[in-house]
Amino acid sequence: MANETPHLEKKVIEAAAALAQAQIKNIRARARQAEAEADKSRLEDELEVAELELAEADLAFATTRVALLKALKTKKDRVPCDDINTEKARVELWAVAASGDPEAILIAARKYGEKAHAYFVDSRERQALDATIADLRERLKVAGEERTAAVRKRGKLRAAVETLNKELGELYDATVESIAFFDLEKALTDAAHELTGTMDERFAYSYVYTPDLPITLPEEVVSSQSPSQAGSH
Repeated sequence: MANETPHLEKKVIEAAAALAQAQIKNIRARARQAEAEADKSRLEDELEVAELELAEADLAFATTRVALLKALKTKKDRVPCDDINTEKARVELWAVAASGDPEAILIAARKYGEKAHAYFVDSRERQALDATIADLRERLKVAGEERTAAVRKRGKLRAAVETLNKELGELYDATVESIAFFDLEKALTDAAHELTGTMDERFAYSYVYTPDLPITLPEEVVSSQSPSQAGSH
């Protein structure tokens, strides 16, 4: 029996090492899973805000475009005040001056004044409409740039969430303790029974979830993790 002890001890150590490797992998995966789930929750909140920002950007772009199209149509349909009529009225006023007829002069004067006023009102309205169109074109450009930025922001967040979903799916496989864990745990307990000569005293049991075990990781394992991972155990 004494000659077999080193071999049996080695068997226990090897079984323990195999189980420890699986446990450490599981612990690290659970720590990363917690981080990834927190990151996903944060990104989903940001994505919700980004969706709203994009909707608002779409509305601003559409509203500005509608306003610009209406202004352009107004300019196209507008009947301009003809300067020729004003010039004609002015010539008539100058011509009637020599008639010496006060009534004719006053009629011509009022006619010219009305034509001149109409021309300048029309001119100011045209200038204002042109300024409005120029302003709307600039606002539409800015709205388009903001919409593009909002689309890109949403796209990046969607991609980030999708990446985390994929990683979480992979981590799930690493964190689920299946029959493989039971086999490793059984191998260690069987090796312990064999070492102590109690193979006939084995009894049925089920495996314990790694997070429920009072595991103390070796210093080199702890130091190899990120601060957030090390702090989560």
